[in-house]
Amino acid sequence: MKRLGRNSQQAESGRKTTIFQFVTAVSYGDAITNHCLAIRDALQSWGYCSEIYAQHVDPRLAREARSLHEWTLPRGAPVRAIFHYSIGSQVTVFVRGLVDVRLILIYHNITPARYFVGVNPPLVELLKKGRADLSSFAPRTILALGASEYNRLELAEAGFSNTGVLPIMIDFDQYDRVSSSRRLARFRQDGWTNLLSVGRIAPNKRQEDVIKTFYYYKRINPRSRLFLVGSFEGTERYYTWLRRLVDELELSDVYFTGLVDFDTLVNYYRLAHVYVSMSEHEGFGVPLVESMHFDVPVLAYAATAVPYTLADSGVLVREKSFPVVAEAVHLLASNGAFREQVVRRQRQRLADFSIERTTSLLKGYVESAFGLGIA
Repeated sequence: MKRLGRNSQQAESGRKTTIFQFVTAVSYGDAITNHCLAIRDALQSWGYCSEIYAQHVDPRLAREARSLHEWTLPRGAPVRAIFHYSIGSQVTVFVRGLVDVRLILIYHNITPARYFVGVNPPLVELLKKGRADLSSFAPRTILALGASEYNRLELAEAGFSNTGVLPIMIDFDQYDRVSSSRRLARFRQDGWTNLLSVGRIAPNKRQEDVIKTFYYYKRINPRSRLFLVGSFEGTERYYTWLRRLVDELELSDVYFTGLVDFDTLVNYYRLAHVYVSMSEHEGFGVPLVESMHFDVPVLAYAATAVPYTLADSGVLVREKSFPVVAEAVHLLASNGAFREQVVRRQRQRLADFSIERTTSLLKGYVESAFGLGIA
């Protein structure tokens, strides 16, 4: 959902050092893909050639990345590479087979396979494979980075000795340049309360628990609606079950938007009054940070990386007692003083994810791992 970066084919032939990025898939609206693009842009701005290679490349991003099959071994220089590790794939086998490689591994975490049993059987096997293969990269990796401290701890447990944290790189200037949507303006101007939850429609995200929270909140505030923004490709069974749940609860004003473009996503944040996450597995949680940027107070279930991303900001819930969670949502939506207190802490936390800070972190990691001096 991010705007596209610079064309990856624009690297100048005169550059002496190339830093490759390898990733399973380059997909439109995907956080890992956006991270790859931001890293590539930073590396190119420092004078290095940097290209992205993937097993799967979304046709809409064909100018941003190349197929893994197009990669050729550079002559006369060691391979410097950044490997974005997630599910098992051909890319894992390919990178593991590279000889004389100086490797930075960025770990985006792997959703436990149990969440997708009965929903997406092929994905279950890929997730299991990804978990099983992770530790095999420990002896081959110069530096292993987690997108969160939660991820870094998993890397250390898997045997990686040199670890660090590099949050997902987000340039919020792009968000601020988006024009307002006339189509969505009606939802901002009718006096209703808008709850928002963003992310792939997937069992680990527990959208059913967001719906149950909304069920109780709707009793408190009938003039409210819920937007569930995210693709359900590959999780159609789960999506169908969620729609059935909404019908069984006789719940109105629930909107499944599907995958939306970047500009539309920004406008959903602009109309939101409270952001709700009941996810049980996150490696970072980009929508939490996006909500901070738009001064949308966040209420989230305290699982996996979520407490590390929010730190002392937002509102963390540790038990899914939905009537109680709904009361907390109501407090955030209706109590101006409490809302402002939460938003103020979120603004303070947001500074830790500024593009300036994350770019500086990346620069330090690249310099130390690859032995490069970056002007």
